[in-house]
Amino acid sequence: MRISQSMIRIFSILLITFFTTAYNPGPEPRNGSGGFISVFDNKLKRADRYFNNFEYKSAIKLYTKLVKKGKADDGVKLRLAESYVKVNDPVNAEKWYSEVIHSDQITPQHQIQYAHTLLSNGKYEEARQVINTYEFAESDYRSKAIINTLNKLEVFYADSVFYQLNSVEVNKPHYSDFSPTIFKEGMVFVSSRHDKGPKFKWDDTPFLDLYYTESDMASAKPFSKNLNSKYHEGPIAFYDDYSRAVFTRSNYLDNKLGLTEQGINTLQLYTTSWDENQNDWGNINPINFIINNYSYGHPTISTDNTKLYFISDMPGGFGGTDLYLSERNESGWGEPVNMGEVINTSGNEMYPFIDDENNLYFASNGHGGLGGLDVYQIQLDGPMDIRNMGYPLNTTADDFGFTLSPSGQTAYISSNREGPDNIFQIDIKADLEMILANNSINTEVPEIDNQIELLAASELPTQADSDELEGFEDLSTINASIIDENNEVLENANLKLLINGVEKENLISNNDGKVTIQVPAGQEYTLIASKEGFKDRVIAIP
Repeated sequence: MRISQSMIRIFSILLITFFTTAYNPGPEPRNGSGGFISVFDNKLKRADRYFNNFEYKSAIKLYTKLVKKGKADDGVKLRLAESYVKVNDPVNAEKWYSEVIHSDQITPQHQIQYAHTLLSNGKYEEARQVINTYEFAESDYRSKAIINTLNKLEVFYADSVFYQLNSVEVNKPHYSDFSPTIFKEGMVFVSSRHDKGPKFKWDDTPFLDLYYTESDMASAKPFSKNLNSKYHEGPIAFYDDYSRAVFTRSNYLDNKLGLTEQGINTLQLYTTSWDENQNDWGNINPINFIINNYSYGHPTISTDNTKLYFISDMPGGFGGTDLYLSERNESGWGEPVNMGEVINTSGNEMYPFIDDENNLYFASNGHGGLGGLDVYQIQLDGPMDIRNMGYPLNTTADDFGFTLSPSGQTAYISSNREGPDNIFQIDIKADLEMILANNSINTEVPEIDNQIELLAASELPTQADSDELEGFEDLSTINASIIDENNEVLENANLKLLINGVEKENLISNNDGKVTIQVPAGQEYTLIASKEGFKDRVIAIP
C-alpha cells in the first residue's frame, strides 16, 4: 500500500511502537561464539528493524549509510526504494528502483510500484517500458490501468470546462494541510501544523489534528479541544444541520489507546454531537459497525443525511482500501456494503465526497491516471461510468480530498504537487470570457492569463462538426462569452480558431454573446475574438 506524507490520507495501520521513544538498540550484539557481530551486520539489523516497524525515515538513514560504505546488496537497495515510496519521495524511490529493477529479487508488485513511481515523476515512456517487461501485464488489472492511461494522456489534459486553481492562504509552509470540509460559513480541514507532543515515526512528522478556518481561508485555529487528541484525527463529515458528525481518529478514547490482538492501533470512525453545555463537541463514541481488527475512515454523508460513504481495509474488499456505503437507520448506521468492483480496485480508493446530485468523487491509485492519487467522479444514478477529472485537478503528484461548495461554482482539492500537502481552491467557469476594449476609448482591459488550460470535466471524445477539424480524434468544447469592458454582451462578434497559425474555424456570437467552438485536445492553438469598433483579443492555448 502506498504511504505518503500525511499518513491518515493513505490510510494504513499504526503500530504502538510509533508512539514510543526512538528505538534504542542497546549493547552491540554478540554472535553464537561469543564474538561481536560486525558493525555492518548491526546497522543492517537496526535498519531492517526500523523498516519492519514502519519507521521509514530512520530506516532510510541507516540504509543510506550502508550504501555509501559499499555494504549494500540488492536487497538493501530495494528496501531503500520501498522506504522512499512510503515517505512519498518518488524521485529517490525511482533512483533506487532503477538500480535493482533487473535483480532476481524484483517481484511483479515491485514492477508495478516502479511504474507508478515513474508516472509520479512524469516519465510516461519509461513507465511504459517497465510495464512492457512485466510478464502478466495484459492480465493484471493494475498494469492494464497504467497502459490505458499511457494510451490516452491527451484526454486528461483537455475538456470543456475551465478550472483555475490557487493555493489558499491558510496553508502553512512545511506542514501538511488537506481534506477540507464545509462547516457552516467556513471549513474544517486536517493539518500537521503543530510541533508539540510525540511525532509519527512513519515519516517523523507531527500527528494530525482538525482545524477551522473562516470562508476567506486566511488563518486557522484548532477546531475542537474534545475532538483533537495527541494522536491522529482525520477527515470529518457533518450532518443534521451541522449538529452531528462522523470523524476519523486513531483508536483512542477516554485517554486509552485501543489495540488489536496483534498490538496494532487501527484508525476508526467516531460519531459526535454538539454539546451546548460544554460549548464543544461531545458524546464521542465509535460508530456502531466498527470491528477493531480493521481500519475505517474518510467519511462523507449525503445531503439528505441518510447515506454514509467511507473507506476501510476490512476483509471482502478488492484491494488495499475500498469504498463502502452505510445507510442510516433507527439505531444509527447500518451494516456496511462494499461499493463494488466498478469503483474499487486492487489499489487504494479513498477520500469520497458525495454532492447533492449523487455524484461521487473519490481518489484512487488503482484506475490509472496521471500519477499518484487522481480524483475520479461517478454518477451513482447513471450508467456507473468512472471519469478521471483530468488536469489541472489531477497531476503526476497525489491529488485527493475533492470537495464542492453548495453553490457548485467553487471547489477545493488537496495535493502535494508543490511540496507538502496543500489545499487549493478551484474556481469553476463554464464559459471562457473574452473581453474586447472599444477602439474609441483608452480603456485598460483586465489581463487574462494567455496560457489557458483546457481541463478534463466531461465525456470525451466529442465529434467535430466541421470538416476543417478532420484528423483530430479527440475534440473538446469551449463555451466562450464575448463581452466588452463594461461586461455587456457583444453579439455578431467573430471568434476564429487557428491551429499552428492556420485558420480552421470562424464563428459568430449569438444574441447573448455566446460562441460554442470545438478544439483539438493536446494541440497548440489560438483563439481570436474581434468585432468592428473594438480591439482584437487573442488567447494562445498550448
